[in-house]
Amino acid sequence: MNHWNGLLAISQNLQTSALILGVAGIGLGIFLFKVHQELFAKATSQNPNAALLRFEKNKLQRRSLVAGLVSSTGCFMAAIYWVSEVKILAILTLLMICQLVLILALAAIDLFAIYLRQIARSDKGEQRRILEAYLKEKSKQEPAGTTPES
Repeated sequence: MNHWNGLLAISQNLQTSALILGVAGIGLGIFLFKVHQELFAKATSQNPNAALLRFEKNKLQRRSLVAGLVSSTGCFMAAIYWVSEVKILAILTLLMICQLVLILALAAIDLFAIYLRQIARSDKGEQRRILEAYLKEKSKQEPAGTTPES
């Protein structure tokens, strides 16, 4: 097992870098959490309806989870500074990779939910204008004296 000792003999610079990046990750997660709380407070301060309040609450939960995962990944990265066994290093690395994949998946779900929300939000005036323009164009295309088929 002597050849694995080289893996654990990570240079002091890399260990220090992992510690600094880990602390930065923890700080970033806390910052993201605070920003999302402020955005939620701003969105709910304007007396939203029940559907919007539920959407904003779900959005805050998703984004808070991502912020927590970012902080947790930072903790694992900072813990590399004190690793002394190969198995622990492998476990920490695997956990960080799994968390990064989960962060990306949750971010994609959040973007998709916001996209669906924007699609579902209907602007009645815009819909009416589009429908009237379509009917006007359709009536121009039909020959005089014929009725449109339904």
